[in-house]
Amino acid sequence: LLLTGAVFSVAFLSMTAGAESTQQQIDAKNAEIQRLEADAAKYRDTLGGIGQQTKTLSGQIQTIDKSINGLAASVKVTNAKISRTQLEITQLNQDIETKERSIQRERAQIENLILTLAAGERESPLEILLKNETVASFFMSLDNIVSLQGNIQRLLLAVRTEREALSQKKGAAEEKKVDLSSLA
Repeated sequence: LLLTGAVFSVAFLSMTAGAESTQQQIDAKNAEIQRLEADAAKYRDTLGGIGQQTKTLSGQIQTIDKSINGLAASVKVTNAKISRTQLEITQLNQDIETKERSIQRERAQIENLILTLAAGERESPLEILLKNETVASFFMSLDNIVSLQGNIQRLLLAVRTEREALSQKKGAAEEKKVDLSSLA
């Protein structure tokens, strides 16, 4: 069990590094979106001021140029939002994969514990007593069985918790996909 915990810790640390990188990319996209939205707002403000100058041909050309620039800024904002949403979906998918692997490991541990427990329960307390050289070792054997049962219950609770978290992550990923389709 200690070896399994160590392997799980190493795997978890390597996955957190990838998640941090993705989070940094998401933060960068958020900053880009804010900058682009500010640019788009400036173009809209400028366009409003130029509305009074449209009496001349150059004023009309300026209005058209500002409209084009405003639309280009809006397209950039939308593209940045799409990119950010794709990164968020990638991060959620990584989290989902991590949860699924964790559930699989815990299920394997439960299976091993159940097999060990079943092997111990096939023997009656009298057989266990006769099998052990001392009464103390008999009680240790019984304590081991109780400990195995406790471990199984703890792992079952962990699997339930992981399954709920997985369900939430999948729901969040679906919401992001809907957001992405509305941006496109």
